[in-house]
Amino acid sequence: MAPPSATIDAADQLIAEQPPVLASDLKPSSGKDESDLIGDQPFPSLPVFTNKLDERQYLKGRLALAYRIFAKFGFDER
Repeated sequence: MAPPSATIDAADQLIAEQPPVLASDLKPSSGKDESDLIGDQPFPSLPVFTNKLDERQYLKGRLALAYRIFAKFGFDER
């Protein structure tokens, strides 16, 4: 049985804790390369952190979320 932290509720919580996306980040500027666009939206990039501890926590959360997605689709050791 999966631990409580591996449930979909924990994954939703990780998504909710991500930094907000600014409206200015969604508008392509004239200096950006057009290959970074998906339709009319720019390709999402990693947020910029000033604190290494916050960056590490963000990356660990994203990695845990990726593991949960893989396990959900059966790519685990069962």
